[in-house]
Amino acid sequence: MGEKHTPGPLHVVQDETWPYRIMVCDQDGNTVYSEPLACSSSAWRTWDDVRELRGIHGAEREEWIAAIERQRADMYLRAAAPDLLAACHGMVELLSGRPMSGIEGEQRLQAALAAIAKATPTDTKPAGEGEGA
Repeated sequence: MGEKHTPGPLHVVQDETWPYRIMVCDQDGNTVYSEPLACSSSAWRTWDDVRELRGIHGAEREEWIAAIERQRADMYLRAAAPDLLAACHGMVELLSGRPMSGIEGEQRLQAALAAIAKATPTDTKPAGEGEGA
């Protein structure tokens, strides 16, 4: 059975026009995932206002900086997900059936298998579909 996720390579794009969305796009430029930049709440704000957090000061500014950094890091992780999944599959293929010295190798193999399981849906039906629905 083939993968159901969006294939890579993916990359992050920051829209510099209202509503200042941060997006994960495929190699053809199609948006795969998109969300508004954490602080882009007003249409009157220019890209420079948003990028430089103009009008936001003190502790609130630090909170926005942290939120934007976290959001950007999450988007880059989303963009890397297909490559990371492929790397885990490759590592499992390489290490499966090989003798491991010590527990560390086995723990890494199990961690790769757990990551693959976490990234692979087990239920092919959308939520809400099933018996009695």
